[in-house]
Parts: sequence; structure tokens; C-alpha cells
Amino acid sequence: MLIDRLTETFLEIQDPLSSLRRKAWDRFQEMGLPDSSDEAFKYVPMERLYEEDFAPERQDVSHFVSSPDPRVIVLPITDALRTYGGFLQNRWSKILKTETDPFALLNLALHSQGVFIYVPPKTIIEEPLRCVFEGKGTYFPRIEIFLAEGSSLSLITTPMSGQLVCPLIDASVEEGAQFYHYEIDAHSQWHLGSLRAALKKDSRMTHIQVVKNAGISRRSIHVHLGGENAEVSLQGLCQLGGKSQAHTYATVEHARPHTRSMQKFKAALSDLSKSSFEGKIYVHPIAQKTEAYQRSSTLLLGEHALSYARPNLEIFADDVKASHGATVAQLNREQLFYLRSRGLNDTLAKQLLLDGFCREITSQIPYDFSI
Repeated sequence: MLIDRLTETFLEIQDPLSSLRRKAWDRFQEMGLPDSSDEAFKYVPMERLYEEDFAPERQDVSHFVSSPDPRVIVLPITDALRTYGGFLQNRWSKILKTETDPFALLNLALHSQGVFIYVPPKTIIEEPLRCVFEGKGTYFPRIEIFLAEGSSLSLITTPMSGQLVCPLIDASVEEGAQFYHYEIDAHSQWHLGSLRAALKKDSRMTHIQVVKNAGISRRSIHVHLGGENAEVSLQGLCQLGGKSQAHTYATVEHARPHTRSMQKFKAALSDLSKSSFEGKIYVHPIAQKTEAYQRSSTLLLGEHALSYARPNLEIFADDVKASHGATVAQLNREQLFYLRSRGLNDTLAKQLLLDGFCREITSQIPYDFSI
């Protein structure tokens, strides 16, 4: 049983974070593991996960973080507690009160040795940091990020091989700071990841994820726009075949006036693959002059591929620009006919149309994902 394995792993961990781990573990036990009746996991085959026999493995993520710039402070979380303990404890206290995803709580309880990344004020880091999560069994990598006022950082994360990978990235983006996150996942059997971010006044964040034939993956994203003129862009692309699945559960919370958000997620599905997108835009009454947009687009390349989309809005302010929508389609026959009439064979014509569909997302990634 998965829960038995997780309990064994929890009982083995003794470190300076033990008190925090116990609180997170207790919250997780109160919540319990989700099943298909949980709306947030409605399309994820959780019963298959619970039938798996995973081998727990503790992994030190800090060994896999590289920074080309010495101004960036990269520390194991236990070491960071000595200097940045006040910030970390405050952040964790908020998470324990508000977190609703059981796998995010599991990460807080079971991560073996997370990493803390700090960028000093007004420090612009030109080259990206790269982080590789790697293991064989079950592991819970964690990254805590603090971008000070006016700083800028790009982070590339790549979950590698593993039976069950439950990573979490928690980013605090201070006033005027900019955070860019690029993620690709093409190897793990199960990927149940979480992204949490809090943005202050005039800050910016971009998150782009790419999933390719990665077993079964689910990403839980929650961004809190807590300062005026904060802005976030969340984008994703999954290209799936075989029996692969990719699921995204994203929420952007507008908590101050003049904030902006955009969610754009695309899927190209063939064979027996499946994807789902559930996105929420939540606008508080105080968040006047909000601009929020959400779109899901799926391309079905196989007769048995399945796609589900549930974009939704919860708006409690009366001066807001917001829209949402979802489309599911096949390759355009007229466009295929045009390409074939110009001498392209059927395979190449379909590939060109698929490339064009995907390029809207991939063209925005300025870095090579090779490791």
C-alpha cells in the first residue's frame, strides 16, 4: 500500500525540520489521499497509483542544482534555516494553513533535503539556473525560492527517471522582481508536482511547462497576486502518445487591483492518451481593474484519445476584463489538402501542422533543455 510506504519514509526522517514535518504530516492525514470523487483529481486514475508498489528513496536535490553566477545563494534548506529561518518559517506557517493539495503537503513532510535559492536585491541573473530531479523510486524534491526587490532569475527544472516523483517549487517574488520558470518532464512513471508562487507589487512571473509521453503526470499550480500591478503568465504544452496522461489544475488568485494573468494550455494527443485542464481565475472584491484570460486548446490525433477542459471564473469585483474558453479539434482538412497539393506527403503535412500548433508555446522558451 502506498500509504504504508509513505508512513515508513516519514518515520525514518529526523532532522531540524522534524516539527514542521509533523505538522504537515498531520494535515495530510486529516485530508487523506484523494480518489475520483475529489474534483481536483477527477480525471487522474488514482486507483492505479494506489495499486503500485513503490520503493521509497531519499534524494538530496541540492546536489543537482547548478548556478553560473556566484551572486545567487544556493543552500540546503537545513543550512538556510540559520540565516533565512524567519522568512522560511513564516512562509511554511502560511502554507500549513492554506494548502489543500495532499501531495503538496506530502512534499513538505517527506522531502529529504530541499534546496533554498536566494537572489539579492536588484540582482539580475543573466544565465539560468538548472535543477535536475533524479532518482529510482519515490522521492519528493523541494525548491524554496526568494527573489528580493528588483531581482530577476530564470530556473529550468527537469524531473528525470523515477517511479513516483512529487516535486514542489515555492517562489516568493518581491516588489519589482521577475521570475521565469521552464519545466520539461519526459521520463517519470508518475509525476505529481506542485507550483506555488506569491507575487508582490510590480512583480512578474512566467511559467512554461512541456510534457512529452511522460507516463501519468499531474501539476497543481497556485499563484497569488498580492500586490498591485503584479502579472503572471502560465503556459503549457503536452504531446502524448501511447497510454500517457497529463493533467493540469491551475488557479490564479487576484487579491489586489490592477493585476493581470494569462493561462494558456495546449495538448496534442494520439493513440490512447488523455489530458485534462481545470483552470480557475479568482478575483477578490478589492481587485478592481483586473485583467485575466484563460484558454485551453486540444488537438486530437487519434480516434481514442480523450481530452477534458473545465475553465472557470469566480469574480467578485465589478470592474474586470476576463475571458475563458476551450477548443477541441482535429487537424484542419483544408490545410492538409493545401499542403498535399503543394507536393508534401501526408505524414509531412500533418507534422508541419502539428509543429505549428506546438510552436506557440515552445517558441517562448529561450533556452536549450539539454542537460
